[in-house]
Amino acid sequence: MVFLETALESKFNPLVAMGRSGTMGLSGFVNKFNAEAELLDDLNDHWTARIHKKERNWLIEQLQLFALRKRIRVTFLSGDVHCAAVGLLKTLKPKGSRQPEIAPTVDHRYMLNIVTSAIVNTPP
Repeated sequence: MVFLETALESKFNPLVAMGRSGTMGLSGFVNKFNAEAELLDDLNDHWTARIHKKERNWLIEQLQLFALRKRIRVTFLSGDVHCAAVGLLKTLKPKGSRQPEIAPTVDHRYMLNIVTSAIVNTPP
């Protein structure tokens, strides 16, 4: 995803330039709001986008501390990213460690990310 973001953000991207000028019928490649690549707009909506990385990591760390202090489970429920998915955050055991993994019932970092969607569009 980072490669795609970098390519679409480049001022040297010929597809964006042709889309802005309407050459070869590529006017749909850029959005009408700010003439940026339409796909880049969709990619920037995802919480894995580079522009959201610091904010996302801060939020997750704060919620993990909250879960630890309050002894509760935190789950992320989101949607409208044009595909459904389930993700998982948890404490990783050190590489080469013989210790068992921390059980989800006592792991304050154990968080589910559930994405719902009507899936009417092709995912980016």
